[in-house]
Amino acid sequence: MDTRSDMLALYEHKIMPDQDFPVQLLRNHVTKKGYYFTPHWHEYIEMHYVRSGSTVIHCGQERFTPSAGELVVVNSNELHSGALESAFTDVYVLIFDYSFFAKNSLEDYVIFRHLIPRDEIIGQLFEDIFREDGWREPGYMMAIKGRLYELIVYLLRHYATRRLTSKENARRNRDLMRLNTVLKYIEKNFSQPITPNDLASLINLSEYRFCHLFKEVMNQSPAAYVNEIRLKRARRLLAESDMSVAEVAAYVGFNDYNNFGRQFRRLYGCSPSELRKKN
Repeated sequence: MDTRSDMLALYEHKIMPDQDFPVQLLRNHVTKKGYYFTPHWHEYIEMHYVRSGSTVIHCGQERFTPSAGELVVVNSNELHSGALESAFTDVYVLIFDYSFFAKNSLEDYVIFRHLIPRDEIIGQLFEDIFREDGWREPGYMMAIKGRLYELIVYLLRHYATRRLTSKENARRNRDLMRLNTVLKYIEKNFSQPITPNDLASLINLSEYRFCHLFKEVMNQSPAAYVNEIRLKRARRLLAESDMSVAEVAAYVGFNDYNNFGRQFRRLYGCSPSELRKKN
């Protein structure tokens, strides 16, 4: 099997089309199951507003399943990915540089709540922003800027969970940049035996210091993260390939077939065979 697609460049250096207004507006109209964006991270805030259907979005090691009317906020410097379990989903994606909008204020950097339930004000602001972008009538850029400021202020007042200083945010960014080498190594070598000491040596840290840093940034141990990457890849193979369940288990690095089944059920709530039948 060709594994070149597994060699994911996790850090995404985004270039905004307009540096005087660092905002990207995307509309994802997805019609088939599977990843519609692969794991990556960047310094910008990314918001996914589901207009119809449902999706699965991972932020760090948390898994969210927003449906129509709900919003997922990916904070700055968070590893994230998105997949569909059902076809025909329509999502508005808004990506922006928070520091641009917060300059000359005392807000610094903000951590927003990840999953925001249906909120009519948020829904209307998203519809207004994307309608202006679609129609592009005279003054549309001013209208988008005004609605976006309204959206950010509303989220600040109702859905902010934590505020970071510039120093704290820089440290988060630095730590994730440091771990980027490790995360790419795991993505490339997930099917091979991997120990915490192997990973620590990649960035010249002791095993103890590395495990502490990894747990602090990723909110789980290196071993748990490796295990989850293997299970996610197994789930993808079960849905998209003709490999048997035993072949999938071996390919993603599980030598114990029974342990593979137990771990898979713990993460996804069903056995590998049951998932295969659904697809």
